[in-house]
Amino acid sequence: MKLLCGVVLSILYFLGSLGNAHAAITYNLTVITASGDPGPSINDSGQIAIGDRIRSASGTWTTLQVAGGTEEDPGVAAAWAINNLGQVGGMSSLGYQMPSAWQSNGTPIALGEPISARGDAAITDINNNGQMVGFANDNGNGTSLFYGLSIGSFTDYGYSAAYGLNDLGVAVGSAITHADIPANQAVMWTTAGMTLLDTRVTTDENNEIVDYGHSTAYDINNLGQIIGWAEYENGVRATLWENGTMYDLGALESNSASSAFAINEAGIAVGESSGRAVSFKDGQVLDLNMLVDPAALGDWTLTSATDINEQGWIVGTMSNGQLFLLKPISPVPEPATWLMLIIGAFIAARGKRITSA
Repeated sequence: MKLLCGVVLSILYFLGSLGNAHAAITYNLTVITASGDPGPSINDSGQIAIGDRIRSASGTWTTLQVAGGTEEDPGVAAAWAINNLGQVGGMSSLGYQMPSAWQSNGTPIALGEPISARGDAAITDINNNGQMVGFANDNGNGTSLFYGLSIGSFTDYGYSAAYGLNDLGVAVGSAITHADIPANQAVMWTTAGMTLLDTRVTTDENNEIVDYGHSTAYDINNLGQIIGWAEYENGVRATLWENGTMYDLGALESNSASSAFAINEAGIAVGESSGRAVSFKDGQVLDLNMLVDPAALGDWTLTSATDINEQGWIVGTMSNGQLFLLKPISPVPEPATWLMLIIGAFIAARGKRITSA
């Protein structure tokens, strides 16, 4: 036992160098020849929605059909989100933009009375129950859209847009929430109505608003963790809202900007910082370019990570205009795991020597 304790103590210095490191995951990189705004989304089966198409996990493509399109004028479609049923939310256009949705085979889903916009309009997220959120902008006024949801009454002041939705029917986005605050701020919608997430409002002695925060929430998981961006004294940063508290998730460089676009149930968020695709977890910002084989990446850069699924597969955009798909290979063991492995190996070796004796 004394010898075992000595061995354990002797390796603590080695483990100490790992103690503060998040278990970095390395990835296999697949480059997908496709493009489209606002970037790819992925479901838990590995289906990817991008532009006017759905890519299966095996690499076959399905085209999204535009309702009312003809052979002469097929219209334009753009995917924003895909759920685990393969249903897609996005926008379509036949001279004007419309929030639109599709089944996994590319056929349109009827959304009821058509909503058109002189600006832009889209379904931005669709959950695994087929419920949807989005926005429609018309002459500078923005309206959040909700399909199949029970959202309590709320008041905005000329603008609101919903971007994310979980399976519990909780939506997030941004809105102008006060007549004296002409800025978008991160909000959440539930059956109780709209709740302001970014509560950074400063008033003077006359209770007049003199300062306020700028922010947007993009996604929410089923644990209620919300991610997006917010403006701080040191710039725009990826932000997490959790249990009523707002956290700056950091950036690759102290003076650089960052934003988070998606979060999975493990609490891993993905986004971008300094023009590079990143992940956010446990207080660390990881450059995904550093976690793939440089030979596979070549001279290109992973510029933005736009979605992550429950397998940890990440999709996003590259500097060559193409898409990337990252699949985890293996994590580096945590320090506690290293400790158990080394102790186990020592005990096994010691037992072998005793048996041999």
